[in-house]
Amino acid sequence: MARSKCVSKYIARNIFNVILYLTVWYSGRVVRAWPNQAGHCASGGNLHLKSFNAHGTGGGDYIEDFDLRIVVDSTDLRAEIILDPEREKATVLAKNALYSVTLETKGSSVGFKGFLFRLKGRNYEDASSALTVIPSMRDDSVEINFCPSKVSAISHSHNRVKKSVKFDLEVEQTGEYLLEVTVVRENDPYPMDDWGYSSYKLDIGSPRPFSDFPSSSFPSSIYPSIGSPSPSSSPSPSPSSSISITPTNILYLWMLTASFCLLL
Repeated sequence: MARSKCVSKYIARNIFNVILYLTVWYSGRVVRAWPNQAGHCASGGNLHLKSFNAHGTGGGDYIEDFDLRIVVDSTDLRAEIILDPEREKATVLAKNALYSVTLETKGSSVGFKGFLFRLKGRNYEDASSALTVIPSMRDDSVEINFCPSKVSAISHSHNRVKKSVKFDLEVEQTGEYLLEVTVVRENDPYPMDDWGYSSYKLDIGSPRPFSDFPSSSFPSSIYPSIGSPSPSSSPSPSPSSSISITPTNILYLWMLTASFCLLL
């Protein structure tokens, strides 16, 4: 009987050690401490499943519904671009051009605590080095280092309330990309449903031709390298009222004169 108890304790202790090891290993490789950065780098908007039930089952509306917006700006742009998750056509940006991307509050928004920006190629283009943290923003954001090989991501570095965060975007390979943004406004009391998700299509490369847009409303802010042609400052010359004299005209007049002389 005593031997059976010892064997049972030994088995129970080993099972506990295995569970403890798996928990530590799993937490270190997957969970990642949510208050200090996102707990995953997976594509898609179901934060409840992606976080292993660490967030509420609801939520998931566009982040714009929380009075938040994504702004893209650059010295090459004539005006900033406000990304729209419902835009059917992709927003076209230039290859090897440096853009700033800002998540900011507007209106009466109370701010946000956590976020995840994830950029991937829609046709497996390489976006691994496209997103980088601005040095001045290192207190609020961090680059995620456990994403798939061709994916780049940036997340929060603390869970204090923030009004805006900014980082750099520069894509080296032309192609079609998807920028996914998940924002958590509140998760206390656990688990609240106060989170949102938006995704935006980006095309990196040459701008589309004029024929895609009406000439009266060409989006020069999105296509900075192409502008509507400016009207000429000088008026076009009016048609001349004088008859030009060419060798052909002289020959025609000579033949006409010769014919008239024969009739005399």
